[in-house]
Amino acid sequence: MNKIKLLAISDDIRMPSGVGIQLNKLLLGLHATGKYDIVEIAGSLQRQDRRPVEYQGIKLYPSPDGYGNPDVVRYVMSTEKPDLVLAFSDPRFFIYLFTMDNEIRGRSKLLFYHTWDNEPFPKYNLPWYTACDEVVTLSKFSHELLLKAGTINTFIPHGMDPLEYKPLDPEVVAVERANIIRSTGRTDIRFIIFWNNRNITRKRPGDVVMIFKEFCKTHPDSMLLMNTVGVDREGTDI
Repeated sequence: MNKIKLLAISDDIRMPSGVGIQLNKLLLGLHATGKYDIVEIAGSLQRQDRRPVEYQGIKLYPSPDGYGNPDVVRYVMSTEKPDLVLAFSDPRFFIYLFTMDNEIRGRSKLLFYHTWDNEPFPKYNLPWYTACDEVVTLSKFSHELLLKAGTINTFIPHGMDPLEYKPLDPEVVAVERANIIRSTGRTDIRFIIFWNNRNITRKRPGDVVMIFKEFCKTHPDSMLLMNTVGVDREGTDI
């Protein structure tokens, strides 16, 4: 059986958060079917070495300056000769890719897997969708939003592995909660707010801290627990 050669462009699938995790599940799942031969232009701000590496059967071309560029795509396409190019993240990261669609689509199919969108609908993205052979959405909201805007798209929602993501045992929750409260040195905490995000400006961590400060004036027995990094070059120092 001839395998489909897939070139993905997105966050490095070895990254521990965000789009990297989503693509990790997608690509490893496709690889496990035995029907795909997969390579990735792996966007990362942390790895400077561009030499290809292998990760669980997938060949990675590290791209430390973002999601690639025309020269990187041309090189990888000429080397790997993919049947399908898959872009996975927000449209703004792939404008360079969409503007070279005639060059790509003469040799391969171009698919854009849309992570999310919002209202009011960003009409400036519409030309980028028309540059693709197929647009896939992972949320029903985005699917319907694009349809209303006249963009035909295929809705394939993300799934959840119940063996990996499942409710914790209530006893475990009670112990962890007690440990978290004890770590503060306080005994009056009754209400915990959990914020789980990357510390970047558009997530508005500074606003969260400011609002919690006001919240505590009437609810002093509260605690804000933030699972993030304290300093991010694209965010607010906490």
